[in-house]
Amino acid sequence: MCITSRERYFRPRPEWVWDREANPDLDAMALLKAHIRGPEPDELMEILRQWLAGHAAKPLSETLFVTGGAAVEIETHPPGQMDVLFTSGGQDALESLEDVVLGFHAAVLLRHPQISVWWEELPLVRD
Repeated sequence: MCITSRERYFRPRPEWVWDREANPDLDAMALLKAHIRGPEPDELMEILRQWLAGHAAKPLSETLFVTGGAAVEIETHPPGQMDVLFTSGGQDALESLEDVVLGFHAAVLLRHPQISVWWEELPLVRD
């Protein structure tokens, strides 16, 4: 079962990533979405880019980055609204998501209290 949370720090749940029915071979992709609201779009994007640069993320495009064992995709919406999609798969998915979410929390949410967030676990994706 997927859940949503309005807590500023969200820890991905092992029972979600390692669900034996949805992920029996531990090869599914786990997708966690952070819906963020805050400053003007350019400022919000700059905050995210600074975090990604500090987290040693490798850009694959303007909005898609890879860091450690996770991918981070920035989806833009109306002014002051963005979604950050964290994706990881395989047996290290939980640890990779925990690491990137912890970095996001420390560098973005703690330093910028004007940014609000709510988290959404999305269904696991299998090839």
